[in-house]
Order: sequence, then C-alpha cells, then structure tokens
Amino acid sequence: MCADWVKHYQAGRPEDWLISTVRADDNPLCQHINIVDLAHDAIADIPQESFVILGFACDAGIKRNGGRIGAKQGPKALRRALGRLPLQQELPFHCYDVGTIICNRDNLEASQAALADVIALLQQRRLRTIILGGGHETAWGHYQGLAKAHPNEPIGIINFDAHFDLRPLLADNKGHSGSPFFQISEYNQQLDLPFDYTCIGIQQSANSAALFAKAKQLGCHYVLAEDLLFNNSEHCVSLLDDIINRNDQLYLSICMDVFATSVAPGVSAPQINGLQPHHVVEILRYILQSLRVLSIDVVELSPPLDNNDQTAKLAALLVWEYLHHSSASAK
Repeated sequence: MCADWVKHYQAGRPEDWLISTVRADDNPLCQHINIVDLAHDAIADIPQESFVILGFACDAGIKRNGGRIGAKQGPKALRRALGRLPLQQELPFHCYDVGTIICNRDNLEASQAALADVIALLQQRRLRTIILGGGHETAWGHYQGLAKAHPNEPIGIINFDAHFDLRPLLADNKGHSGSPFFQISEYNQQLDLPFDYTCIGIQQSANSAALFAKAKQLGCHYVLAEDLLFNNSEHCVSLLDDIINRNDQLYLSICMDVFATSVAPGVSAPQINGLQPHHVVEILRYILQSLRVLSIDVVELSPPLDNNDQTAKLAALLVWEYLHHSSASAK
C-alpha cells in the first residue's frame, strides 16, 4: 500500500488489551475489542456504526508549546485502563482497535496529515471514531479528517478544556498543542465555513487577556470553570442547546487538564481549581443524547506524570461513558 499515512502507522496490537488481573466473568471491555491492521485488513469488513479506536502517539505539539512531555504514552495507558472496565451492554457491541498514528521526533505536520487521512477513511465508512491522544495538537489532525469525510458540511466543536487553544502559530508557521482551534478557524475561513466553537471549563488564570479577546473576535462561546464549580450551570446548558440546535454534526474534544489536579495529576498543565469528574460526565451525557456526535478525542493524558494511573482511569471512564451512552441513546 502506497498511502503516505502508512509511514506513520502501527497496527492494532492484541497485547495492548491483555489484562491478567481482571475476572473474565466481569465482562471486561478488553474481551470485546477486535484488532485490525488497516494496512492489510479490509476496512469494509468493519460493520457500519461500529466504534473504532485510533491512537495518536505524539509529544511534538506539547514540546513546541513549552509544556511537560509524556502524552505520547497516552494511547497505550488509556487502552490498558479502558480494557479493565466492565461492559454494560445487552445489545451486540462492536468495537475495533485499528492501531495508532505515531509521531517521531518533530514530524508533527506529516503525522497530523496521516491522522486526518485515516480518520477520513473511517468516517466515510460511517464508523464512530474515538481518538486517543497525544497532546491537543491531536485536534488539528482530527478535525481535518472529519472535514475531508464531510466536505462543505458545518461541524460544531465542543471542547472541554482549561485553555482556549487559540494561540498563534510559531515564528516558522508551525502549529503546536496550544494552536489547534486557531488552525481550525483559519481552515474554515478559507472554506467559507462557520467556526462554531464552544469551550467548557475555561480558567481565567490560564488564558491571557489577548486569548479572551481572540475568542471574542472569532465568535467563540465558553463556560468558565468557576461557573460549574459554583453550580451556575444554566449558562452552560443554554450554550449546549444552542450549538446542538445549530449543528447536525458535532466534534467533541476532551483535554484532561480541564480537571482539577487532585483527580487528574497526569497532564502537561495541571489545574489546581479545575473541574471534578461529575461536572464533565453530566455534561457529556447531555451532549451524547443529541445523537449528533460524529467523533470524540481524549487528549493530554501524560502517564509519566500520573499518580497510580489516576488520570488514565479517569480518561478511560470518559471513553466508557461515550461507548455506553452513545449506544443507549441510539436504542
């Protein structure tokens, strides 16, 4: 196969899901994962509407942004934590691990292009993609793949994050973990598509006045972390209703640094006063019941910075929620 993405691709590996300490009668998710090598196996053999897991092992964007590296190990740790969770599913459940796009050294742009190509292939088959990052530079490749598969179709973006990630490109015109949604805004402008971006969990102490001004200029909507922490959630529900009603298709991104460091220490930029799991899970379920989520990613999990896999387990819980509540809502 001569496709460029193959140069950055590693096929799904059964050993990533081998977990010896889980009881078989607990029906762990690892028993229901089908392993696929996209470079050799026929993608047409994957039933439509199946869940498909794809990793993006990358630290390059975080390194360029001056952050603490380690997210390249995120996909492996997240798979391990996810595989232990029990499947609560009565209907037939189809989930495939199709491997990982790997970014070596500073080869970020080519790796993002490879990620986009694979996501486009999967989305064109009407598969429900779950991307395991990687830093938040994952989002730029992810969105390009969705746009390729759904050309000229507006896609609303909901991002759980302490940061807007609307930073400008570096001096050499290269992106990084803090720039993906700025890159998406520029991309959509070129295609004359709306940039419909809502960010939940924004920290005033983690974003400069210039970034708040940029968000306003681009017409972004956001919910401050303190609004949710102090139980002022009406604004959040209103914004979610608006973006759901405006868009038939949604892209959902979850940056693990939206959480408080007490529950998510294993991230590049920890937040002392971040959100608690119940804040995000409740909102996630609300979004999923719309049945409009095209694809989801979970990013910025950094296993070397974690404490007893605490952040990995939380990230796995979010994917588990997506798997179960997407299925339940579709019944």
